[in-house]
Amino acid sequence: MPPPAHHAAHRRPSAATGHGTSDERTLDNGEAASEALLMGLRLADGIDAAHFAARTGRTLEATIDTAARDRLVAQGMIEARTDRLQLTPQGRPVVNAVLAALHR
Repeated sequence: MPPPAHHAAHRRPSAATGHGTSDERTLDNGEAASEALLMGLRLADGIDAAHFAARTGRTLEATIDTAARDRLVAQGMIEARTDRLQLTPQGRPVVNAVLAALHR
């Protein structure tokens, strides 16, 4: 199992160092939650709410715009259950717009 997202390092590529990393920093819980949202929603299975909270230290509800979530559900772009958030086949082609709407 990978380490919690908040222990992930933000890396910037650098040709000067020869290994692609010029600096690293630990993500705070808010940044880790944003990254987990951006990456997780692209997965076929979407985001498991319990796993998200365990990795980021934040609930999915506290991370997303819940009014936008409700609109996206009504539009058929996402499915939102208490345990999971995922794109529908209609939402997959417009994932970036869905993410922009959900992101606080």
